[in-house]
Amino acid sequence: MMTRNIRVTSLEQLWLDIVYEKYFDGTNFTAQEAINEISNTPLKSGRTRQQVPNVYKMCYVLGKSKQFKKTGLKVKNKILWKVIE
Repeated sequence: MMTRNIRVTSLEQLWLDIVYEKYFDGTNFTAQEAINEISNTPLKSGRTRQQVPNVYKMCYVLGKSKQFKKTGLKVKNKILWKVIE
């Protein structure tokens, strides 16, 4: 049986680094909250980010990352995520 080799792209890793810096203390968060953090973090030049994921893409990226896991809890049918320590 072959396993798929799922890798995180450099852009996705940038998104994950921003989310990790915000929620590394173990706070639960939703994908929408992660997207808000990504969109509110300016570039080095001070400009706003042009490439921000939607909720479905963010859930996919969080799922394939080894830094984050689903908590199993839901708030208003939204999955909560947590940083793996």
